[in-house]
Amino acid sequence: RLRLLNDTIKYRTRAEVDTVGELTTLGQAVDAFMTLAAQAAGSASSVTTEQWQTHAHALGISGIDTNAEDGNLAEVQAAIQGKGLDKIDSIAKLQQVIRTVNVSLEVIVAYADSNTNPAPTVDDYTQAGITAGGVALVTSENLAAINSAIDRLSRDDVSSRRSIKTVVNAYNAILAAADGEDLNSSGASLTAMGYLAIGVPLGSAAIGMGRLVIKPDGSRIFGDVDQAKLALFNNVVGSRCKQEVNTPAKLEALAKTVADLIRTGREQDTDAVVNAGGTALSLDSLRNLGLTGIDTPVRRTAFLNAV
Repeated sequence: RLRLLNDTIKYRTRAEVDTVGELTTLGQAVDAFMTLAAQAAGSASSVTTEQWQTHAHALGISGIDTNAEDGNLAEVQAAIQGKGLDKIDSIAKLQQVIRTVNVSLEVIVAYADSNTNPAPTVDDYTQAGITAGGVALVTSENLAAINSAIDRLSRDDVSSRRSIKTVVNAYNAILAAADGEDLNSSGASLTAMGYLAIGVPLGSAAIGMGRLVIKPDGSRIFGDVDQAKLALFNNVVGSRCKQEVNTPAKLEALAKTVADLIRTGREQDTDAVVNAGGTALSLDSLRNLGLTGIDTPVRRTAFLNAV
């Protein structure tokens, strides 16, 4: 405690430490951080969010965001907690711990910017605060799928913890629904916005499942949803195994086939069959939906005629 207090004073001007009150404020800030470092991981802290903000300001520590919705206070606390007093007994050491938390977020954002940058790891997501109730939302089991979504999106799409959590939660819901069972409704609750969040372009001409609208405040809504296409798509996703839906590209291919099957059945000029690239209704694409009985060109033709 004394080493951190002395180090803190070193960075202050004389006018900032020439009263008992000012020294007391610094001492309280030092005590709060040191007490946290001495606690066992997962212990509850009695220090309020407002107090943490005050303590960080008193020590001249930057990089702590106490915003309730998108801040990093919980992640910073978790990074310090149980670390030991000697690991944060200087401003430089304490600042480095906080920097590590924020660097992890930048790794994720940078990967969305360009996949030539290092791919985020499970630790990157956890240290960046992509958790729920202290439980990591990204694990070794879903890491590849999450990274494939981050790669497809832009920096602006994942520039905050909240937006990254939206992507991760949306993909986790899709992966949970994909249980490989045909005769259940595991995919029924999946939403168009969930697919859009991970980079599946449901509003594209090839799919035409609805219309994406970006409001003046930057929020997005997906209107005029084609419920028949969405229902069939959800059913298909729910019937696939996780490996068959573990990239946005795979999901987009399934959505194109679903959309053209619905169009084939409707035969409407206002939403004609697209068969983008000549593959949406190919033999392989139909079989990827789970229609394994369609195994020859003749059967494919007969099926489409029946539809």
